[in-house]
Amino acid sequence: MYLNTGDASQGSSGDIAASVGAATLGTGGAITMTSGEAKSTGFDGGDIVFTAGASSDAYGGAVKVTSGFSHAASSGNVEVATAAAGAVGVSGDVLIDTGMSTIGSSGKLAMNTGKATQGNSGGAYMATGETFYGFSGNVELVTGTARFGQAGDINLAVGSSDTGSGGQVSVTAGDTTMAGAEGGAVSISGGNNINTGLNGGAGGAIRLTGGDALGTDTLTDVGGNIIVTAGSATTAEGGHLMFSSGASLKASSGRVEFNTGAAVDAAGNTGDMVYDTGAATSGISGSQIYRTGAVTNGISGGITLETGAATTGQTGSVLIASGLSSTDKSGAVILRAGNPEKGSIIHMGPSVPGLATDILMQVGVDDLNDGGDLLMGAGIATAAGFSGGDVRLTGGTGSSADTSNGGSGGDVFISGGEGKGHGSEDVGGDLVFAAGRTYGGKGGNVVMESGKSTMSGSGDMTVGTVDAGALGSSGSMYLNTGDASQGSSGDIAASVGAATLGTGGAITMTSGEAKSTGFDGGDIVFTAGASSDAYGGAVKVTSGFSHAASSGNVEVATAAAGAVGVSGDVLIDTGMSTIGSSGKLAMNTGKATQGNSGGAYMATGETFYGFSGNVELVTGTARFGQAGDINLAVGSSDTGSGGQVSVTAGDTTMAGAEGGAVSISGGNNINTGLNGGAGGAIRLTGGDALGTDTLTDVGGNIIVTAGSATTAEGGHLMFSSGASLKASSGRVEFNTGAAVDAAGNTGDMVYDTGAATSGISGSQIYRTGAVTNGISGGITLETGAATTGQTGSVLIASGLSSTDKSGAVILRAGNPEKGSIIHMGPSVPGLATDILMQVGVDDLNDGGDLLMGAGIATAAGFSGGDVRLTGGTGSSADTSNGGSGGDVFISGGEGKGHGSEDVGGDLVFAAGRTYGGKGGNVVMESGKSTMSGSGDMTVGTVDAGALGSSGSMYLNTGD
Repeated sequence: MYLNTGDASQGSSGDIAASVGAATLGTGGAITMTSGEAKSTGFDGGDIVFTAGASSDAYGGAVKVTSGFSHAASSGNVEVATAAAGAVGVSGDVLIDTGMSTIGSSGKLAMNTGKATQGNSGGAYMATGETFYGFSGNVELVTGTARFGQAGDINLAVGSSDTGSGGQVSVTAGDTTMAGAEGGAVSISGGNNINTGLNGGAGGAIRLTGGDALGTDTLTDVGGNIIVTAGSATTAEGGHLMFSSGASLKASSGRVEFNTGAAVDAAGNTGDMVYDTGAATSGISGSQIYRTGAVTNGISGGITLETGAATTGQTGSVLIASGLSSTDKSGAVILRAGNPEKGSIIHMGPSVPGLATDILMQVGVDDLNDGGDLLMGAGIATAAGFSGGDVRLTGGTGSSADTSNGGSGGDVFISGGEGKGHGSEDVGGDLVFAAGRTYGGKGGNVVMESGKSTMSGSGDMTVGTVDAGALGSSGSMYLNTGDASQGSSGDIAASVGAATLGTGGAITMTSGEAKSTGFDGGDIVFTAGASSDAYGGAVKVTSGFSHAASSGNVEVATAAAGAVGVSGDVLIDTGMSTIGSSGKLAMNTGKATQGNSGGAYMATGETFYGFSGNVELVTGTARFGQAGDINLAVGSSDTGSGGQVSVTAGDTTMAGAEGGAVSISGGNNINTGLNGGAGGAIRLTGGDALGTDTLTDVGGNIIVTAGSATTAEGGHLMFSSGASLKASSGRVEFNTGAAVDAAGNTGDMVYDTGAATSGISGSQIYRTGAVTNGISGGITLETGAATTGQTGSVLIASGLSSTDKSGAVILRAGNPEKGSIIHMGPSVPGLATDILMQVGVDDLNDGGDLLMGAGIATAAGFSGGDVRLTGGTGSSADTSNGGSGGDVFISGGEGKGHGSEDVGGDLVFAAGRTYGGKGGNVVMESGKSTMSGSGDMTVGTVDAGALGSSGSMYLNTGD
């Protein structure tokens, strides 16, 4: 049975309406639609299909299912359900989908219960059915994947309340009774950002925020708690609670922060932070480990344990203590730096009731440098009238007063470190006692006294140097009074009287000679006096002045070495300085009024069967400052040429060795921080010439020439800019100077490889660097612009060979096999090769165009340039078999596709248009012959293919 209304060409098609009449006192009639039942097995029951009408460009028809309204009671239900399944089948699905959309948004899916004015609004439920011997169905809320857009959010939100507590959101995974299985997990994961590009974006965050409380009661109106509790267990261990920040493949892993909120009100307290492991009865309470992560080459993170600062209030205490055990061992407290076996340590060992253990404070073992210091100091007092703190190091009291064997007092041992090395320089550590200095009153006393005894004798005091070892000397002992505070300390003067007619007497100081072998002679030490805040005393060695002859020499020399020893060093050092500059070291020859000033020489001695000594000029390393410069400068001259600076490495005659190298390196900047600074430059600058002769008064040349070789290849000459790990490598620039004078020329720039007789002259390669994902650098070959003069020509040519092959000239874009190319092939005398001009192969788009055009003329009275495409002349005039003229082929492109739309390229000849005179002519004529017939002309369409028509031909004059 069909119920149809007819189609309408321009108006609306007719409706189909089914309605039941209203009932005044009875129940309204129902509308029931039931599809047919399939009585036989193997056949489906009939469907009921509701489909609204489609639309060409407006809205499609809607499908609306609405229950009946009631003026006084409840509205009717709307029920959508599948029937129960048979004995072995499954119940049918209920599918509610909005349709797909190509450009606009797909329809939303809304499920809402109605608003209630005085009653409760209806609940919204989504639950899967119970099951026996199967899996209950999943409940999934999933927003669709967005391509070139943003995926939709999932929001779980409870409406606000004005009566009673706010509604709760509960997420509870399922219980299980199966042995060996796990209860359901709850997983909350922020979304991944899987864009791997630069600025790809961040991963999604997870935020847990307790509700705010805006009430004013200080006891009850508290903010919502956040409670995270792992599951308990009846027999095995309880669930773990783990917090881990995200890892990073290249940058830092994320922070983990635990903070209590700030107190906004002035009288408010901030919340406590408690880290407790649970109490245990007979087991072991959980340990707490605070440890930063291990690193391979970096720096492991620090641990800071610090109470907060206070402006006017008190700061909190820091207590580190092991727990008290009333009957058993109390734990130790250990502070240790680094290596458990060799690191510095403060160890307060475990103790039991009635037995205290030692306190160990030990600096760690150093395998590479001097042992670390143990530094202890009492507090500094900055207020007037108060003294600095005392340091009291006291042996323990033996507090038992027993008369037979009471307690003895503990000893105090202060010993310099033992030097276990067996060398003469491996000395024991010094023991220095120095009382405190002062700036107003008397300096501190040094009191060393033995212990007093009430009943017996006082203790002994021994001050002395111990016996020498088997080969050494016993130590010296010095007793000196202090320096004078306000008066001058006494001088020590040694002077020889003047001689009126004779020679001035000498001063000779000779230390003791060691008569036996294996012993050093005595030293002579000159040390000037130190000063607190003025200059330290000077040491001056000055030769004698002469009124008429030469002044005396000053000679500083070490004596010649013995048969097998080495001569002594001569060391001239200025002292170290903490804040000011260290003293300079000046070596100058005197000024000469009429003679030559003395030369300055520094040379190492000749050697036989050894290495001659190095000569080094090195400025010191600067910490928090700038290292000094090294300047090599020749004084200026007013007669003759300027003095030269020559740096020449040494020659060698040894087979297989290399002549000495000359290395000039700019200083490295090894600061790795932001704005760390640049590396040092190297500048080579020829001297300026200020004369006015245009031929002779030239600037100084800079000549860089690699070394020649008699048999092997000559030395290379290489220029390379510096690489960069993250930014661009440096530029390489070759520039001739600008011409300042209007008539002056700028210098030429010549790039020549050397001439060769029978070998191959060196090639020249100009190539920008290859890149992976970036853009390789361009190459520009361009002559300079001219304002009113002429610009230079550009010549690209292979060299002429008189008897052999001349090289090709190739211009190629990109791919050697498929890129566009202009190729003028190599030639030999008498044989010219082709010129190939070919646009490259395109695998993705239309083939590239070949565009050639003559020049445009913009001035009045001048014509645009011609285009002449002429076959080559066969210039031989031989009457039997002279040269023929070359052909000219112009063909549209071949279309190799087999579809009806795959056409061959057109061939269009169109003369030039004009806006005033006559348009250009089209002339097609065959070639003329002086002796024979003129050439043929053929104009036609070719034969058609298997199924098509042959092309038409049209001869038309214009409208």
